[in-house]
Amino acid sequence: MGNLCFGKDDSKWIISSSQSNKHLDYTVLNVVPISLPKNRNLFENVYEIENRRLGFGNYGDVKKCTHKETGVVRAVKILNKERLGSSNLNDNWFLKQIQVLNFINHPSFIKIHEFFEDRDYFFLVMDYYKGGDLLQKVRSCRKLPEDLLLKIMKQLLIGVSYLHNLKIVHRDLKLENILIKEKDGDILVKIIDFDTSVKLTEKGVISGLYGTIYYMAPELVNLEYNEKCDIWSLGIIMYALSTGELPYTGLSDHHILANIQKIPINLNNNFLHPLSDNAIDLLRKLLSKNPKTRISADEALNHPWLKSEGFNSLKTKNTLENFEENSAKTPVVKDFLVSNFTIVKDYKMLDLAFLELDTDYDGIVMWENVFDFFKKFYDDATAEAKTDSLIDKVQGCHDDRFTYSEFLNAGIDLRSILNEKRIMRFMMTRNKGNRKNEINDDFFGNNAKSIIVNNEVEEWIQELGVRLDEDIKPKDLQDVMLEKLYSNSSDNNASEIFDQRILERSIRESQVFEYKKHHKRYEIKDYEDMDY
Repeated sequence: MGNLCFGKDDSKWIISSSQSNKHLDYTVLNVVPISLPKNRNLFENVYEIENRRLGFGNYGDVKKCTHKETGVVRAVKILNKERLGSSNLNDNWFLKQIQVLNFINHPSFIKIHEFFEDRDYFFLVMDYYKGGDLLQKVRSCRKLPEDLLLKIMKQLLIGVSYLHNLKIVHRDLKLENILIKEKDGDILVKIIDFDTSVKLTEKGVISGLYGTIYYMAPELVNLEYNEKCDIWSLGIIMYALSTGELPYTGLSDHHILANIQKIPINLNNNFLHPLSDNAIDLLRKLLSKNPKTRISADEALNHPWLKSEGFNSLKTKNTLENFEENSAKTPVVKDFLVSNFTIVKDYKMLDLAFLELDTDYDGIVMWENVFDFFKKFYDDATAEAKTDSLIDKVQGCHDDRFTYSEFLNAGIDLRSILNEKRIMRFMMTRNKGNRKNEINDDFFGNNAKSIIVNNEVEEWIQELGVRLDEDIKPKDLQDVMLEKLYSNSSDNNASEIFDQRILERSIRESQVFEYKKHHKRYEIKDYEDMDY
């Protein structure tokens, strides 16, 4: 099939000769590091941390935390430098993990927001998932129904295929390292924990006994192995999801390793009933003890069992058709808001849509893929029009393709980011600690991009001028910010927008906020459900 190359200024699509061009510059387009900022503040000054552990490992714990100024809930991985040891510290182990994370731009992996460092700890701040992990899912359900198993395994293999194409090997895939988010019949999985991940050498091999013993491939006891160790781990995960138990146990690590090498796994059809023959066939290929005959992630994704949809195409269509016009006059502000203020529910459907559109699983969607998707529902002319419309909304992408981060930035609805609860916190903190009617620096941060955002939003507030001595609701300021973000006209004064919104609402409505003129700060009058 030819490539459809969509030039934004062209009225027609130019068809190139083959798909090969996509892969020739794959490393240029997709392996550009995503900037992961180091926050130079003290972690405890920025986040409030809960004592209860969400998880733990050899080097530290994972806990829930809340940004003190914005109220955004995250998870933080706290790595103890003493437990890391001098050899890891001298080898810049943590920075190497950051480098790996910087290369990952894909919906199958948890989103990392920033990191901190003090004398004793590293802090890695990431998305928080209420849904728990696959181990908790197995404990609650024991055996998963096959339709749910298919959705999970397809997403895991898509993620691992992406990693392996980047020459990255995870080396610790297990039930606990797969987070899930379920709602309305959909499930989204996220791979976490890159503590033992490594780049393949030029010879395509790695060494060292790393990972969790129950999921280790037989060849790990040898001096050298390759990315197929991750495939074995996925096979163990699929087995556990199908049967409710792990295939190998033992009295000691040495005993378990010996069993993995010598004892075959029971993959009898009767034992795995009611799993379909196709599902069992894939499981056997994932759990081949010989890595040379073990299926690869790319090959597995072409297996008959996984060629089923695995996604809700109707929801993907609705997601694409509901994209907001992305004509933001201030793209820096929008990019910053997407990076720092989104939570999992803001982009779950976008993640699933991207996974369905990325039909060759490399983290890049061609506009041809979008056109082919729309043809499932429309004739060619309508599909072409729908695709053209989407092109106009995904700014900054390449002529014929876009990456996950570009798709996410385009698809996020700013109304979900700038919801009234977040605007409320903004209004509360805006004058915190000063009497100058200025935005508190802690709200947006202190790096270069956040300073630009700080100044931009401050201009909007200053345009309101004397309007700040009026009663004001978060909805009023939300309207101003949204219109300023999306407006193409420099004549759109914030004060005029504000006046218009005030006219649209009765001043007799119950006010969420009242600006206390003499105290120079906002106070809560009535607002519920602070925890979002």
